[in-house]
Amino acid sequence: RDAWPIAKACGLLDVLESRSVPFVDLNYDDPLPVPVKDGWLRRSPVLWLPRHVREADYIVSIPKLKTHHWATVSLSVKNLYGVVPGSRYGWPKNMLHMNNFIASIIGVYQTVPKVLAVVDGIVGMEGDGPLFGDPVPHGLLAMGKDAVAVDSICAQLMGFDLKDVQYLSLADWAGIGKALNIETRGATYERMQRHYRRVELA
Repeated sequence: RDAWPIAKACGLLDVLESRSVPFVDLNYDDPLPVPVKDGWLRRSPVLWLPRHVREADYIVSIPKLKTHHWATVSLSVKNLYGVVPGSRYGWPKNMLHMNNFIASIIGVYQTVPKVLAVVDGIVGMEGDGPLFGDPVPHGLLAMGKDAVAVDSICAQLMGFDLKDVQYLSLADWAGIGKALNIETRGATYERMQRHYRRVELA
């Protein structure tokens, strides 16, 4: 779906206008090719990125905590698919899916500017996510400057092992981010642990 009517319907445009902050739909924002590190996109040596992404110092990735029928979980690294322009790659970014869905997740993460992760798990989603799952009152808000580390902790707090989440296992194997032995601050692991129902594929 187009971003503009959604931003309007949820009240975001009014909030931004009241603060003189422009709204930019990255799907149509002057895309240009950027070289991809380490050949993660096997079908192309470049990833087309919008101008505001290319020129940013940081990308703040703010996903909902949820299960995903292809990626097991969809958290701050997977959420970066949102910066890839639909005007170039289609909806739902089909050209990246054909490349190799899991490798494309890492390829996008490696190509965009530095990522700050803020995962909203106040109410998460379990089961057939990201579209048809069920809500989970979790009370979790997780953030950090290493998106792989944040996602790894969140996946564990959902009841998943690192080996269950292919893109995190791949990042760990490739030495991208920190997926193990992560220092955390705030609420205890035991207090925030839940066991999310997985996607049941037919």
